[in-house]
Amino acid sequence: MSETVIIAHSDPDEAQSLGQRVEADSKNRIILKAHSTDAIRTLLNEHECTLLLLESSLCPDDISSLHLTETTALIVLADSSEIEDYARKLTGLATINDVINSSAGAALLNQRIQLLLAYCALKNEFSKIQKEHSILTQKLTSTEKSLCSMQHYFDMLYERDGLTGLYNRKYFSKALKQKIEQAKLHDTELSLLLLDVDYFSEINRNSGQVFGDFVLNEIAARLTSNTEDFALSFRFGGGSFIILLPQTTVVSAKLIADRLREKCAEKKFNNSQFSLHVTISIGIASLAHSSPETPGELLDMADKALYQAKAEGRNRCTVYSEENNRSSDSCLNRSHETLTKLLDKTKTNSIASIELLTHNLGGEEDRKHIRQALFIIDLICDRLRLTEPIRQTLHNALTLSICLKFILNNDAINKKTTLPGDQDTALEDLPFKLVDLTKAFDFFSQERHILFCQQEWYNGEGYPEGLRGDEIPMGSKIISLADSMATLALAMFRDDELSPEHMLSELVKGASRQWDPQLVILLLDIIKEKKLFSLNTQILEDTREKLQKIDTPVKS
Repeated sequence: MSETVIIAHSDPDEAQSLGQRVEADSKNRIILKAHSTDAIRTLLNEHECTLLLLESSLCPDDISSLHLTETTALIVLADSSEIEDYARKLTGLATINDVINSSAGAALLNQRIQLLLAYCALKNEFSKIQKEHSILTQKLTSTEKSLCSMQHYFDMLYERDGLTGLYNRKYFSKALKQKIEQAKLHDTELSLLLLDVDYFSEINRNSGQVFGDFVLNEIAARLTSNTEDFALSFRFGGGSFIILLPQTTVVSAKLIADRLREKCAEKKFNNSQFSLHVTISIGIASLAHSSPETPGELLDMADKALYQAKAEGRNRCTVYSEENNRSSDSCLNRSHETLTKLLDKTKTNSIASIELLTHNLGGEEDRKHIRQALFIIDLICDRLRLTEPIRQTLHNALTLSICLKFILNNDAINKKTTLPGDQDTALEDLPFKLVDLTKAFDFFSQERHILFCQQEWYNGEGYPEGLRGDEIPMGSKIISLADSMATLALAMFRDDELSPEHMLSELVKGASRQWDPQLVILLLDIIKEKKLFSLNTQILEDTREKLQKIDTPVKS
């Protein structure tokens, strides 16, 4: 990189001599000459000067008037008597400078020029580094601000409910603990309102989830617009909301709750499709009034008060009290026991009614099949030590499966094969039909899930979802194996058309595709222990070893 040197001297011959000496020291120097102060200023304006070699006679009284930059080095050539004066004049200049005796030899002059230029280069490099550092610092500061902004945004996403914009349930747990600690620290009150939309399930079912979401958003808006800034509002889940009221007594909380309830009830919830009156029920609890021992207990108290408000007719606010809680708990327990008994009786009667309805659709063989399959289910349940409710659910699922097949009155469904796993592909819509039929009975929800997955195969080749292995519910695996085993057992008992050995080979074949091998091994152990069929013990052991070696096939 070339260096531009301006030699300013009143004597042109001396300027020429200085130029030759400076130029001879480096081939990369461009030498410019000036013989007046105005000429100096002109050259400085037109060129990026690296060094100004200035004779003292051309030096202005105010050297700063030359407007030298920090990247320009200055050497003043002065008589020995002037050196100290010019040294003082140069003090304070931003540019790198030096004063040399004008009679100095060429070697000394070139040495001082080299040192000054080297120092200037270092200073310029340092200046560049400082600028780069400043730019990087600005970028870092900007990035930090962006990260803080993004973190704030992510915190909002983490803390906020995506539908209503209120704080979510995750943040509620953190906020409740903090507010309780603050209230105890400052010996102040904290009240909690637990709100729930009355008949929200019916609103969703009758008007659709879109309108249900509209109702939740509108309620959130009415809550925030009718509470003070210090109140914290949360979407708790479903149609439930929570409001934390710091420094608010239970009496004041009750007034706030009544106002919120009235604001929700007085104006219809109206969108482009539906217009409904919607009400809310509110349970209220507080630290001083309710005396909870933990944050969870405070929420539980508000929850009990909410249940009481619901039980008393909805669209009301109830404050938690221990006396009401005891009365309410007793009433609720009695009601729960009564409803449970009624539900079990209703479920049993429904099963019996379906069996009666299908009695004439299936023959005696079909009824034997049901009894045999239920017997196998009982054996498996005993071995697995399943509870009575689970056993009854499996009974119900199997009975519903077989009886509802008859109701569908489909020739393909009634077709019998050696293994039910080889059913025609036309039956692939059967799980959906069974689910649709059981939707008429809300209390068959557990059975419905088992029915939906009963045609799934252990190797993943079943339907409707293509589940495999442990993805299939255990209940579905049990009734599938019991149903198939009942078919095999009845085939053996019917005119010896299927030998016990053939039955075992069919089990091995099915275990490699359709059934859980471990469940088949368990069934073999039951057969051996109960001596259900005339089978050689060694054959059973050999079959068991084959099953233990089976790997679940990879789904293609």
